[in-house]
Amino acid sequence: MSMLNPFATSDAFNLVSLTAAINDLAYTPSLIRDLNVFDERGQSSVTAIIEELNETVALLAPKPRNAPGAVVNGDKRVVNTLSIPHIPQRATIMADSVQGVRQFGSEDMAAPVQAAVNERLAKMRRQIDYTIEYHRLLALAGNYMDLNGDTKSAYTLLGGSRDSVDFVLGTAGTAIRSKCLDAIAHVEEGLGGAGYSGLHAICSAAFWQKLITHAKVEETFVYSEGAALRAGLTGSFQFGEITWHRYRGTSSAAVTSGKAFLFPVGVADMYLTRFAPANYAETVNTIGLPYYAKSRSLEFDKGVEIEAQSNVLNVCTRPTALIELTTSN
Repeated sequence: MSMLNPFATSDAFNLVSLTAAINDLAYTPSLIRDLNVFDERGQSSVTAIIEELNETVALLAPKPRNAPGAVVNGDKRVVNTLSIPHIPQRATIMADSVQGVRQFGSEDMAAPVQAAVNERLAKMRRQIDYTIEYHRLLALAGNYMDLNGDTKSAYTLLGGSRDSVDFVLGTAGTAIRSKCLDAIAHVEEGLGGAGYSGLHAICSAAFWQKLITHAKVEETFVYSEGAALRAGLTGSFQFGEITWHRYRGTSSAAVTSGKAFLFPVGVADMYLTRFAPANYAETVNTIGLPYYAKSRSLEFDKGVEIEAQSNVLNVCTRPTALIELTTSN
C-alpha cells in the first residue's frame, strides 16, 4: 500500500469497496422496516411503472335457454410512470483530521483514514434510512415523494379518496370494537376482491395514550394482559382484530398527532420500494442497490471527498385500503 497516497491507490476507496461497506453497515432501527411491509427490489431503470387493472365484476341476469349470453368486455389497463427520487450526500475528510494517528514513515497510513471514512459512511447510511422511513410513512398515509422532493397524493395518481374513522376515544362509552369493525369494513371495501393476512395500525403518541387508557380497551385486558397495561403498553398489542403500534416519531417523521394509520398486510404488490442504479458510469443499466458510496482524492492529496446515495421510491398501489383513524375528543 502506498504511504504517499492511500486515497487514489488503495482498493479500499473505490466504488465497489465503499458500496459494499455502506450496504454492510447495520441499519438504523425503524418500525415500518421491522414490520417488513414493503417489497424491496432493485431495478435497472430510473422510473417505476405501476399498472392498474380496473377489474369490474357484474351480476349476470338469467336469460332464456339458447339466448345470447351477456357481453363481457375486457378490463381497462392504466399505466402510471413514476420517476425515482435521487438522494445524494457528500462529506469531506481532510488529512489533518487524522493527524497524529499514524507514526510518520509507517506503511499503514490508510488505516486511520479508512476508519474515518467508515464512521462517516455509517452516519450517511443512518440518514438515508431515516429518509426512507419518512417516505414510507408518507406511503402509509396515501402519499409519495416525487423526483423534485414534493409530496404527492397517491389518490390523485391512482384514483379514489382516503376514508377516515373517528374512534371518539375521549368518550368512555364508545364501543371501540365496533369502531374497529367499521374501520376494517373500509379497508376491505378499498381492497375490492383482494385478500389480506392481517391489519396493523401505527399510532401517534396522543392517539396511543387515549386508546390504551380507554375503558373498553382496559376491560378486555384486565385478566389477559393486566401486566402489560400496568406497564403502559409501550410497544404493541392486539385488539379488535388489529395489531396496534405506538410509533415513536421525530419532529420530521411522525404520525400526525391524534391520528393513526390503519393498513392491511399480505396483499401482493401493495407496498413497493424500488431502488434505481446510481448515476455513475459503472452503474448504468445495472440492478439498483439500496446504497452506493464513492470517493475521490482532493487536490494535492489533502483529503478525500466521499459521496453516498440512494435512489428509492416508496409507494402504496392501493391507497383506498389505507384508513385514517382519528379521535374527535
